Amino acid sequence: MTIFEDLRQAFAAWDDAGEAYEREVYAFFEQFVQGFHTYLGAPAAYPNFPNSNLVGYVHIVVQQEGADGTVNYGGAVIPGNYLVRGEDGYFNGYINFTLDRQSNQFPKFAVVYHVHFSLTPEECMLDFGDQNTLRLKRIGEAPNLPAYERMVDLLRRMFQRDPWDNSALKQPIGFALQKNDA
Repeated sequence: MTIFEDLRQAFAAWDDAGEAYEREVYAFFEQFVQGFHTYLGAPAAYPNFPNSNLVGYVHIVVQQEGADGTVNYGGAVIPGNYLVRGEDGYFNGYINFTLDRQSNQFPKFAVVYHVHFSLTPEECMLDFGDQNTLRLKRIGEAPNLPAYERMVDLLRRMFQRDPWDNSALKQPIGFALQKNDA
């Protein structure tokens, strides 16, 4: 066997392992989002007016940057193409969680969690933008429970702020906010 053939085989094995890891990362994120939906006990979906398309109360979104530099969340989520791997090796995914006062009532309040994470066979390291990384074991009963609790806690703390308190708006909170009046 030549050195070239040896390198070719090593590359093929390395590339196959990378593709398997990426499939595992996407499966993890989808299960994480579904688990968060179950943890919340949220309804499945609501009709989005005026076209009455059903929109999930908890669903994956993509981050889009407009020509003017503004950041929006939404768009078509293409399976296997909604996570972005950062320069630090961590993956970045976005989860939209919609709240309303009552079922099918507007205004609706959308929270977009930025989930910055990395997987190893033993653990998942998660950061929600609040500068506190969680290290979760991937084996065991309800391994993601501490992450779900952190996500809800971030939101509860925001709801405890006074409406006129703008000082806290510059602190990292772990999610983006959007109010939908229509």
